[in-house]
Amino acid sequence: MPSINLDISNRCTLECGRCMRQWWTHQGKKVPGSDMTMSEYVKIANYFDSINFCGNVSDPVMNPEFIDFLKLNYDQNISTEVHNAATGRKLAWYQEAYDVNPDARWIFGIDGKPGDSHKYRTNQNGHDLYEAMVLARDRGIDATWRMITFSYNESDITYCQSEAHRLGIKFEQVISSRFFENDELKPTKNYIV
Repeated sequence: MPSINLDISNRCTLECGRCMRQWWTHQGKKVPGSDMTMSEYVKIANYFDSINFCGNVSDPVMNPEFIDFLKLNYDQNISTEVHNAATGRKLAWYQEAYDVNPDARWIFGIDGKPGDSHKYRTNQNGHDLYEAMVLARDRGIDATWRMITFSYNESDITYCQSEAHRLGIKFEQVISSRFFENDELKPTKNYIV
């Protein structure tokens, strides 16, 4: 099955410390790229059975035509996975996104308890993203809570796993390798690659 990962924008509401966006920002440069248009997207979608929306410098929900992309994928039976950590969209927007493509799998980047996730994902409203994740579950969407392990949340892993289980949502713990030697976000040796 031919598949592809797409970064469909150059925009994100977050300022995550290890994101490539920050490299450009700290260099005083504009983040390159732009929003993919529907006509550009159609050219790609016609060649793939599976499309993964996971931005390296953006979040897919920031593309103004994203709901149209989701609908096209559903209409053409294209397997769809969405990685979302940015916040700023209303629950009504998520409901529409879930309705146009109920087969899409959504992965929500909430690093620890919703009230703490902003400690790495600067500007994230973890409570709002948590509500979008719960709405996905309520709408029958395949939802996953993905949590990167940091020093501030490693003691909350069991709580987050239990909460995901209680909600009927999959839970994925991510062990990262993007830490500096004396990084204050670096977890204990048990959670380091």
